[in-house]
Amino acid sequence: MDRNEERPGPRGIRGLVRRIRILDDEVFLALAGSHQPVLDAVMPRLTRAADHSVLWLGTAAFLTVGGDRRSVHGAWRGVAAIGVASLLANQVGKRVFGRTRPVIDHVPRRRRPARIPESTSFPSGHAASAAAFATAVSLARPRLAPALVPLALAVGFSRVYTGVHHPSDVVAGLALGAGVSTVGAVVRPLAATRPRRTVSRTPVDLPGRLYGDDVVVVVNPVAGGGTAEAAARALVARLPRVRLVVPAPGESVADALRAVAPTGVVAVCGGDGTANAAAAVALELERPLLVVPGGTFNHVASDLGIGSVADAAEALRSGSAARIDMGTIETDTGAEWVFLNTASIGAYPDFVRIRQRLANRLGGPVAAAIASVLVWRGSRPVAATVGGRSLRLAALFVGNGRYSPGRDLPQWRHRLDDGLLDVRYLDADSWSDLLASVTRLLTGRIGASQRYVAALTDGVEVSVHAGPERLTCDGEVRPPAAHLRFRVRPDALTVYACPGRRT
Repeated sequence: MDRNEERPGPRGIRGLVRRIRILDDEVFLALAGSHQPVLDAVMPRLTRAADHSVLWLGTAAFLTVGGDRRSVHGAWRGVAAIGVASLLANQVGKRVFGRTRPVIDHVPRRRRPARIPESTSFPSGHAASAAAFATAVSLARPRLAPALVPLALAVGFSRVYTGVHHPSDVVAGLALGAGVSTVGAVVRPLAATRPRRTVSRTPVDLPGRLYGDDVVVVVNPVAGGGTAEAAARALVARLPRVRLVVPAPGESVADALRAVAPTGVVAVCGGDGTANAAAAVALELERPLLVVPGGTFNHVASDLGIGSVADAAEALRSGSAARIDMGTIETDTGAEWVFLNTASIGAYPDFVRIRQRLANRLGGPVAAAIASVLVWRGSRPVAATVGGRSLRLAALFVGNGRYSPGRDLPQWRHRLDDGLLDVRYLDADSWSDLLASVTRLLTGRIGASQRYVAALTDGVEVSVHAGPERLTCDGEVRPPAAHLRFRVRPDALTVYACPGRRT
């Protein structure tokens, strides 16, 4: 054969890789040599907005505040998918393939990012995160796909247009991110719509307050990142005779409630922690409780069928109320606490503490995602006795009432007056047990773990052998205690409610 005769090109995988690289270079150089004033202005800004997933975390915060339940779930899934896709792209893919980035000298200076990435190129982490978030949210709430999918594709395109990635880097990143979210949706599908709740078997008819007569609402000014005051003003717009009180600097919500000496209703506007403080006062004064949702998390109000300010106003107008159970905790320090939703020790109080510290700056869902990573990375099981059983306790959950699903992570309650505590805990004898349990948690299979225990009871005693551990009640961190006695008080509290309403 003549040496100058053209030989057949490489075949199979190597040939495909060569052709992709040739196409990569052609597309990259064509874009580098193009001049599109609109793209030149928009693409560098878009790629900068997507740095560290700021664009997607901001979108998640917006959906959490303004979206419906499926949008909120999609936002949470999107944040989780970003974490997985980013890990696979940046810590696995880039290390394995080690591809160098394109020669950026061909790209006009006005389009280049201020900071040129020093990491390897394949696959694109920006594209993976963009596709992961857009896919997760779109699967949960399809009507958002026409907005999010093009935005994710534009972020991917911006990485090539600004000269920091080959086109195939972006294609691989988009495929990786979309794949992570799709697998997540298959492994852990969105739960079906929650069933209607029957708040209580003992409904109570209170006098209707058509205009909010003689109702003083104490507003927690820091609840919901400062949004509680707006929610309270919306209530006054519906019930003009309601009076609002904001605690003085250094004054607690409970003290403010006692100071206004309510003669008819103990009313607050805030989240679960605010409702917890008000419940203790309502029990003390033997008055009905009204919770106006205005916090970052409003599980108490939601379980009462009060999903909005309008629901709270309707319950007050109509006098619709019910008797519900209350959880109580006696500690070895002499302190006594109450809880309407849940109480916990172990890893969960640390999660709450970190989430609270970050929530105002980053938003609820982002803060919760970061807190989850930090807590489980540094979690340390403690020697304890729960209901007479000695174990290495990683986390303890005590719910006021039976939660569903029964063997999975607790998510909702059907009733608030069943006279039961739902006790669930994770026994981790070793770090391998903890790692296996966290893996099952992330894949939605925690109920299959023999280390995960769930039981229904009317009371349980917990002793921590090494000394006091932090405690949370309805998301609020309480002083540490070493011995705790959890009990349920049936029909202890009268609350305004909208029974049977889906929230």
